[in-house]
Amino acid sequence: ALRALRLPLLQHGFTHFRLTIHPLLVEVSQPTSGLWLDLASARQAALPTPVRTLLNRLANVDTGGQK
Repeated sequence: ALRALRLPLLQHGFTHFRLTIHPLLVEVSQPTSGLWLDLASARQAALPTPVRTLLNRLANVDTGGQK
């Protein structure tokens, strides 16, 4: 069964609208297509501010024993 951990909401303000992100932390057994980075590499990548904020928050997430 897929387990997902709900993370705190993230709100980010743009010039003309407000974005509310409802993040979920899930473990992927085998990545599908696309570019996958480990957390340390992802933090160094050029990313939009809301995505960078989510990655930075992951350092403080208690996964309850999950990786």
